[in-house]
Amino acid sequence: MSICIFKWRESLRVWPFIALFFMAVGTIFFQGELTTHRLEISGGTINEECPWCIEPGVTSENQPPLIWDALPVAFASDRLMLADILWMKVVYYFGQQSLVGGRFNQLFTYFDTLTSLDGEWEDPFEYAGIMLPSFANDPDGGYELILKGLEGHDDMWRLHFIKGYIEWKFFDHLEMASRSLFDASQRHGAPKMLLYLSATLANRSSQKTLTEMIVREGLKSLTTEEDQKRLFEKLDR
Repeated sequence: MSICIFKWRESLRVWPFIALFFMAVGTIFFQGELTTHRLEISGGTINEECPWCIEPGVTSENQPPLIWDALPVAFASDRLMLADILWMKVVYYFGQQSLVGGRFNQLFTYFDTLTSLDGEWEDPFEYAGIMLPSFANDPDGGYELILKGLEGHDDMWRLHFIKGYIEWKFFDHLEMASRSLFDASQRHGAPKMLLYLSATLANRSSQKTLTEMIVREGLKSLTTEEDQKRLFEKLDR
């Protein structure tokens, strides 16, 4: 009798996983039927050569939910799992919008939510800082997420570099860009060209004091005479 009770209790531990499996399989199985049904309602048609494309009469707002829209219900307590699922959604969304010439209006929301779910994951901050200004025409959004990433990843030279690049190319603020690029150059693994670029932008902004500081501090990290000479020449320009 006791053996039967033990086995019954053990089986109860397995049932949630079995239910989750059937939920995922069921979502995939009915996806095609749901897609066809919604396309018929919206007046669109399925392009057999490109089934993921949005056809005339169908907008991104009435596209059917994909499997990663349903799975978060099952993993609601696992923030890292949700972040992984949302990352797949970002990839799908970017590809989908690229195919139809979209404006990536939801890209900031996706990246902001993703980085809130898993702030330790560095890659989404970098991608947000590059993709939002370049593809979504949203340098402010990209800059905001870079600042958000630097709160927990100040040691990453790439985030400082992207911050400086946005300040330089999109905000046209050379002094701020020079300081950000100098910060990037002082992080482990940063290429020395960032130091030269920082000094160049300081010169262009007519900030002589800033240029002198960059050269003075930068000389400490350069080991070869050739590199030191190249940086020192920035003072004469």
